[in-house]
Amino acid sequence: MLICLSASAVGQERYLEIVRKYGKPNLFIEAVKFPASSPDSLRLLVNFKVSYNYLVFVKSKNDQFSAEALFSVEVLKEGLGAGRQIVKRSVVAKDFAETEEKQKYVSASLEMRLATGKYEFIAEVLDNQNQKPLTQKKETLDLTWNSLPIRLSDPLFLDSYTTQKKQCKLIPLAFSGKGLFGKKYTSAVEVFLPKGDSLAKLQYELLQISGDDSTVVKSGVVEGRDVLPISPIHEGLANFNTLGVVVTMQAHSECGLALIDFNSSELDNAKYKLVITAESKQGNKGRMEKEFENAWIDMPYPLYDIDLALRLMTYILSPKAIDELEVGNAVQRRNNFKQYWKKKDPTPETAFNEVMAEYFRRVDYAFFNFYTTNEYGWRTDRGRIYILYGEPHKVDRVFPINEPTRESWFYDSPINKKFIFSDQDNNGNYKLVSESRFSGENKGS
Repeated sequence: MLICLSASAVGQERYLEIVRKYGKPNLFIEAVKFPASSPDSLRLLVNFKVSYNYLVFVKSKNDQFSAEALFSVEVLKEGLGAGRQIVKRSVVAKDFAETEEKQKYVSASLEMRLATGKYEFIAEVLDNQNQKPLTQKKETLDLTWNSLPIRLSDPLFLDSYTTQKKQCKLIPLAFSGKGLFGKKYTSAVEVFLPKGDSLAKLQYELLQISGDDSTVVKSGVVEGRDVLPISPIHEGLANFNTLGVVVTMQAHSECGLALIDFNSSELDNAKYKLVITAESKQGNKGRMEKEFENAWIDMPYPLYDIDLALRLMTYILSPKAIDELEVGNAVQRRNNFKQYWKKKDPTPETAFNEVMAEYFRRVDYAFFNFYTTNEYGWRTDRGRIYILYGEPHKVDRVFPINEPTRESWFYDSPINKKFIFSDQDNNGNYKLVSESRFSGENKGS
């Protein structure tokens, strides 16, 4: 018994260490370089994405909550201002719970035209209610082109795109230039050709990087006829509160937009390099390459440490089964872990395992929401039930006079269960006192 408690304590300390080290980001900024008509110039597209829980919301008269943020970009060359853009975005949340959402975002895009060169880049997000900065990012950008005649933009990862009449609206993924693990996204690349020339084809290779080694995992060709002739990308501000990069079709243009689909849902949570080469009908060439991470932005904390993750599978595996998975060195234990969850993967054709992600998401939720001074969140009765069954469809809490507070959790079909917890010691650690069958007809019981 003492050994078990000691192992749990060690697991809890490791959990806290991981939380402190790998705090989940709630602000994303990316700068994407696009060619302009002159080889000595360029267009810089800057995308922002900020989660709701990072914003400052104010309650309005109609019981809704609103927030306003200012997104600004300034570039300096040798200490002198070379350009500045600013845009305001507003968002309304229907209730306080929505203001705490980590997976809802407000987004913005800004574009500036610059001469080629090196710049100091300053991006800032401010709360418009009190003009206080929420965050600021500074870095040095090398905004130059290689010597090849065809200029290729940085890849712009897209959440989605739509084509209507003579326009194409692009919705950037906007996660700081990263791909999103488990997400279907497309890469958009702008191609700028010498005047009078036309594109023959564009080829791409996607390499997975592991240490000093790299392996080609995807490759393909986009024929010149499949590249959209466009006028240069610009931000669409017709709807001030909707992020959209609008592309206008323009026949016989030296500028084209290639949309590359490399089946991103099949990619691992790993580092990659995208290499794109272009060739024109007159024999001119272009090339770009970009390293990026296919990031699991909201990866559950236990997955940073497989040994910890194995210990937290105690509700679905027997001690003997866990011992068998823990056999071997670190690489073998990780493989054992992967093999176990692979058998439960509902979409084996993709790299993302929804069942595994959901289990450890629940562990995270229990860790943060059911923790008490006397017990770790995932070890409480509410934590255990949440991990096994997920979020209840309904929760009732009652405060009887001279009796412990009770909390009832209702699960509809196909679970059909009702759990009653009681705060018997008045310390927030609700104990499970009743489990019964439940059907939707008697929700009020």
